Amino acid sequence: MLGTMTDKVETDKINYINRWYKPWFYKHVESFLKSNSKSVEYIPARDYYHRHQRSYFWEVVVGCPMGNFFLLRYLIGWVYPLNFQLMKLLSCEYLWDLVYTPRHVLQDFMIPITKLNEAIQLSHTEVKVYPIWLCPCKFFKNPGLAHLPNDTNEMYIDVGIYGISPLTLNYNPETKIRKLEKFVIDNHGFQFLYADTYMTREEFRKMFDLQDYDRLRKKLNCGDAFPEVYDKISRSARKL
Repeated sequence: MLGTMTDKVETDKINYINRWYKPWFYKHVESFLKSNSKSVEYIPARDYYHRHQRSYFWEVVVGCPMGNFFLLRYLIGWVYPLNFQLMKLLSCEYLWDLVYTPRHVLQDFMIPITKLNEAIQLSHTEVKVYPIWLCPCKFFKNPGLAHLPNDTNEMYIDVGIYGISPLTLNYNPETKIRKLEKFVIDNHGFQFLYADTYMTREEFRKMFDLQDYDRLRKKLNCGDAFPEVYDKISRSARKL
């Protein structure tokens, strides 16, 4: 898919992709891949910026597998994006935990772009979740948590893995995610902090540069008042 900004359009080729009855954007793109066809269309900038909003990228299908069915889109498509907390409340909690949670992968990893092929191969082996979100990002030699060890500017890429793994035989989420985390650490990458981590505290401190963070916590006497970042995102720490 190749896009460019333009002010001149062919009106009969404008595609308002965010109208409630339209296919989810990633499914729209997928249709071209399946048919091996090409087409030119014009997407309004606002629609493009919010292209993954209705389907939460491809996460809505986790709780609503038939959500992209054309009849459902036409009749109730205006309710998207769905509220996941509400969906969990309305569903059977036991079923949600049994079916969705163990194999539900929701992770973003920032790695050097030169390691992309290895990362995709590892993801395919361990979780086999598709589509994969890829977003290039330039890292600059600035202080902060995500600080490059060689203190140089480098091109990284965000690898986003969202969805239910089809692998069911002896699937252990902790084992799978820890293999991905190890790959990221070994290649001087970073895990997005919205996601659960299975790293140890030592591994977390190896991944992130916490010198300034520790200095500020000490200066403001945060030790007894606020938990560390690791304690907020670590599954093992939250159980204590």
